[in-house]
Amino acid sequence: MKYSIFICIALFIAACSKTGNTLNEPTSSLPMLDTLSTNLIWRGDFENGFYGSCTGKVFIYKVGDTLKLRLDDFRVSNGPDLKVYISKEAEPLNFYSLGSLQAFSGNQEYKIMQRIDFNAFKYVIIHCERYNHQFGKSVLRMP
Repeated sequence: MKYSIFICIALFIAACSKTGNTLNEPTSSLPMLDTLSTNLIWRGDFENGFYGSCTGKVFIYKVGDTLKLRLDDFRVSNGPDLKVYISKEAEPLNFYSLGSLQAFSGNQEYKIMQRIDFNAFKYVIIHCERYNHQFGKSVLRMP
């Protein structure tokens, strides 16, 4: 009985491991963001989550009336259902989803359709929605 519980827990933890991806890697050919000529509003650096490794930079900038979230020099562990969230907390309870992660590595952009108070929503999180696992996070700060 003890062993079956241990095996079930191990399988649950392994569910968001490096198998079963549907993303292409790498896909992005976007150049690095020129922060000097861009209307940069927020920025951050990714750190590892509880269930994966994550590196790179995140930028939120304005182009005309549109806000965009940009991942530069980005890399994350492979997972089955990774999403990009802008969240109030490090573990997402109150968040906006920007949709599915485009690629496990490379530069990527996401249009922000919602009006977000970035003074309250200070985290960008790479999150496995299916298993509720955090793969990486970044705290946003002013440039």
